[in-house]
Amino acid sequence: MKLEELFIREDATILETMKQLDETGQRILFIAPEGRLQAVLTDGDLRKFLLRGGKLEDPVRLAANYSPKSLPLEERGRAKSMLERYSIDALPLLDRDGKVADVVFATSVRMYNACLKVAAQHPKTRILNCS
Repeated sequence: MKLEELFIREDATILETMKQLDETGQRILFIAPEGRLQAVLTDGDLRKFLLRGGKLEDPVRLAANYSPKSLPLEERGRAKSMLERYSIDALPLLDRDGKVADVVFATSVRMYNACLKVAAQHPKTRILNCS
């Protein structure tokens, strides 16, 4: 998946955003004009917005979180602890210009941890690659 597929325009409707979430198969999208992180939007944000009376035609900016969690790209090693501490599904990593350079997903971290566990339980197995 290309990183840009996770970007949504601030003026996109809630319905357009729901369609894009469905197409990407992810639970998060980023409002990032010219790649610079401005806000995040999760499926949970959409659900809460609609339950509070929001409409499918409303702009996504009304449901977005404009105080998103993120890390500098150089601090990728802290991503796992942040994902766990804040119980979030994804964490954008930003370059020095504040542009989204990568995203760490909790599912990837969980899969990596499961792989390490299997590898530890079966140390003679040489075909596992957890990288």
